[in-house]
Amino acid sequence: MHAQKTIIISDSLVVNAEKLEVNMGSLWMGKIKKFSFGDYAMISSKVGSTIERTKSNLFETKTESKSSMKFSFVLNNKTTDSARVNAGIYSTMVQSLKKISLGNGWSIGDDDMTESNNFTAVITITSDTTDTWILFTGGTFHNGVGNYQSYLTNGKRKILFTLASSNKKIQHTSVLNAVGYEFFENGKSLCALQYFGGIGKQTNIIWLHNRLDAKMKLILSAAMTVVLLVNSPMSPIH
Repeated sequence: MHAQKTIIISDSLVVNAEKLEVNMGSLWMGKIKKFSFGDYAMISSKVGSTIERTKSNLFETKTESKSSMKFSFVLNNKTTDSARVNAGIYSTMVQSLKKISLGNGWSIGDDDMTESNNFTAVITITSDTTDTWILFTGGTFHNGVGNYQSYLTNGKRKILFTLASSNKKIQHTSVLNAVGYEFFENGKSLCALQYFGGIGKQTNIIWLHNRLDAKMKLILSAAMTVVLLVNSPMSPIH
């Protein structure tokens, strides 16, 4: 048996946040499992079907595959305030370009691949609908090389979230390691989540800095719930 592992997060967050295990709840058709942790609980949700499209050019030297899936939920903090989230996952596989030889050294097409994976979520708080937050994660990769971004912003503030692991060498993420994300604003750790506890361990954990105000805690809790839904192997939206 492998011992349960936990991601390594900033010392300041460890001492200023309660460690909350996520309860995934039951699953109903067309709904998301009712996630809950601490004072936060999902009170309603909706999951759309995955839409996939594929097209090729005349000579089938170029193929383009697109898929998209949308979901939404409301997260409550045991008060009259709630966070409303509308999210979409968009993936484009362009282009498995196939080279076709025409003879005499001539050919059409090329062996190439471009892949784009983007996820966007819009978060609003019922007590202040003028303050809209956008969570974005994704990037474009050409032949396996590209740029990946992950952040939460309302246009004035920008909170970055980066990969965290139980292995100090974060780049080495194997099925033996716990994996998650930690959120930072101007170098200060605000919260963290664990979406995978290593092989055979599906423990999802939340850390939320206790010095944040109630509104920011709700926004970050909604954002982390989104990231859990997108990344957790046990998520119902995969």
